[in-house]
Amino acid sequence: MRTFFPTDWQQQCVPIEAVLFSLHCRHELIPILIALQHLYCQSNLCQQLLQLIAKDINVTTNARRGRTGLSYWEIIVLAAVRLGCNCDYDTLQDLAENHRTLRQILGVADQPIEQKKPSPYTWHRLRDNLCLLQPHTLEQINHVLVAVGHELEPTAAEHVRGDSFVVETNIHYPTEANLLGDGLRKLLDFARDLHKKLSLPAWQQGYWRRQLKKQLRYVNRACRSKGKQGPSLQRRAYEGLYELTEQLLAKGQELEQQVQQRLTARATTDADLLDLHKQLCAFLKMTRKVLGYSRRRVLHGEKIANEEKLFSMFEPHTQLINRGKQPHPIQFGHSVLIVEDAVGYICHYRIMENTEIDETIGVKEIKKVKQRLPKMKSASLDSGFHTPDNQRELSEIVVTACIPMPGAKQARKQHEEASAEFKEARQAHPGVEALIGVLQRGKGLQRCRDRGQLGYQRYVGLAVLGHNLQVLGKRLLRQREPDCLAAKTKRKAWTAVA
Repeated sequence: MRTFFPTDWQQQCVPIEAVLFSLHCRHELIPILIALQHLYCQSNLCQQLLQLIAKDINVTTNARRGRTGLSYWEIIVLAAVRLGCNCDYDTLQDLAENHRTLRQILGVADQPIEQKKPSPYTWHRLRDNLCLLQPHTLEQINHVLVAVGHELEPTAAEHVRGDSFVVETNIHYPTEANLLGDGLRKLLDFARDLHKKLSLPAWQQGYWRRQLKKQLRYVNRACRSKGKQGPSLQRRAYEGLYELTEQLLAKGQELEQQVQQRLTARATTDADLLDLHKQLCAFLKMTRKVLGYSRRRVLHGEKIANEEKLFSMFEPHTQLINRGKQPHPIQFGHSVLIVEDAVGYICHYRIMENTEIDETIGVKEIKKVKQRLPKMKSASLDSGFHTPDNQRELSEIVVTACIPMPGAKQARKQHEEASAEFKEARQAHPGVEALIGVLQRGKGLQRCRDRGQLGYQRYVGLAVLGHNLQVLGKRLLRQREPDCLAAKTKRKAWTAVA
């Protein structure tokens, strides 16, 4: 059963709209909670946001039946705090149970926490509820927050600046041997789990795991060899790993057929068994793929294109991105494009697909921003977005189109011939790079801690949500108490809105 707000939230000693904050604290939690209080006080806006949350939470359940779960208001508050303060779920649980001001904003400050009963904010319950949120819902919520911010600062939408950066997936360095090892270990895990569930053979787990560990050790030792016999040692070591992989793949294929026969005979709807069978098929397919192109590279000397490679068994959506920037010229994850307005709100973001690059996507996304922000007058992008067509198309969208040309001579000539507005936009452009640093250090976007492609998209949306709420809270504080520490920021505003 779900409700919009927690039980007895209206009887709380301190109403949510009357909660007081310590304005002499510089912690990012304070402006986030102030922004949430501001949204709560606008009833129509609050209902709109909670309705968006309700659509995701009640996809497969009935909101009027069952045990009482977290309310929609608690979910949106905890979702904002999670990456707004760069918390893991254990830290978020501790805040939800013990932070007085956060509990007042949640509407549960008067509900005692009993030692003998499980807390309503256990880390796995928080994870299960926040993982119900869909990326498109978070994007809609962020659009609503930006609209609220632009009501407070109407000129903020006149200037935008954008850039892309890489959010890494949570994987180890993907060598072919390590990928084969991951795939084979998972096949052994599936055999063990299916033995417990269906009494199928368990495959002599200890023997196969020892053999796999030995073969991986041989490969790693051969790859470190720098002598004349290094290539031949690598070849022999990989051949042993390939032979072991073929044996376990054959046993895995036999196991998959046995499970399929059981499923067909029983016509079962056991969700756990169906999920195990689906995962088994997926890991068999990925392991065969890595085995195939690894053989072609090691035994036949072929060069394998990055588009054909797999970089993680557990995060197969991961891409290799060679940006050539120190200290990490090669990264594994996805490129994310962000567009920031003159105040600091992230008014648009986009996770790039495999074939998309800055040159092909930048102006298209600025067009989408223009449709939502018709007041936009200038847009600034980095030199990586430059093409003659992009220069022309962007100048048709906005009055001041700022995309510097690559190369020192061309850029100098362009700067000398540019207008004052172009120079001002170019001078302000590094602010978006500062924003990227803020997102990576303070909002968890250095590396995604969630699993799967859907989890990756949700993770980026939650980080943007936390940042936008923090910016909104600081703008509200600057209007109420401009000299308090909680309203201070090191970021420099554009002249138009300073």
